[in-house]
This record gives sequence, C-alpha cells and structure tokens, in this order.
Amino acid sequence: MSGQAAKNVVTDPPQISVVKSITVELGVREAFDFFTQQAVDWWPRRHQVVAGDREVIVFQPRRDGRWYERASDGAEADWGRVLLWNPPYRLAATWRIGGRWQLLPDDDGASEIEVVFIPDGADRTVIRLTHRGLERLGEHAGSMRAALDLPGPGDTLGCYAAALRQ
Repeated sequence: MSGQAAKNVVTDPPQISVVKSITVELGVREAFDFFTQQAVDWWPRRHQVVAGDREVIVFQPRRDGRWYERASDGAEADWGRVLLWNPPYRLAATWRIGGRWQLLPDDDGASEIEVVFIPDGADRTVIRLTHRGLERLGEHAGSMRAALDLPGPGDTLGCYAAALRQ
C-alpha cells in the first residue's frame, strides 16, 4: 500500500464490550421465559427510567419489537428495540441508555445487549449476557464499561439469579 493510500484508510474504533454469565437450575425454555416475560420481578430497581411504580417490562417477541417499561400510571419509556428474537436460545436488543445514564430518544448512539441461553442438561442453563457497542457513548464509554463490569455476574444477572433463589 502506498503512503498516500495508507493515509486514506479509515478504521473503526475498537469495540468496547462487557460479557457476564451465570448458570441457573432451570431448563433453557424456563430460563428464557423468566428473563423475557417476568423481567419486572427481577430487573434491578435502580435501573428504572419511568417515574413512579414500575408495573411491567416488555420485550415484544419479534424482531423490531419494542423493549420498554411502563409505570402504574401508564407512562412508558423505551429502553430499545429488539434486534433478534430466537426463543429459547437468544435475544438481542438496543440499549438506549447514554453515557450519563440518561434515556436516549432513539437508537442513534445506543449500545446493544445480547443474551444467549445455553442448555447444560435438562434442568440447567448457562446465560451469557454481552453488552457491546459501548464505544458509541464517546467520552463516557470507559466509565460505563467500569459500571457494567462489576465482579461476578454483574448487577442484572445477579438480580436474575437472586430472584430465582427466592
């Protein structure tokens, strides 16, 4: 490659991701359903966007479906859009939370989550959650990565596992 051609090469910034996993004593279908249909029962309360009492968290079960929460007064906040819906093994969605933990109005600048459910026998499932695209948060990418990369399974999967133990 000539010196001039090398100067014109544009490279993407490195992708910043956090990967967490847990193993639960549930079959893959039950693990997927608990994650997607009962999220309001276990999703960390401190990750609430709507004001008031959170009533439901919804993953609309299709590609391009909404991922949102609704308060008991009817107020809704879109957390993202479903990118992949492949029950009971995999789902992916945009995550519309900005670098200062503020709600983004759309998917421009949103990061993504992917959740994979891996059968480990009839009544055991490994759940791997990947949060990728944090570089889209610009100057806040490093601090968001640090906040999400807590020891152990992290906040979200930690709350999921704790709810199963109750």
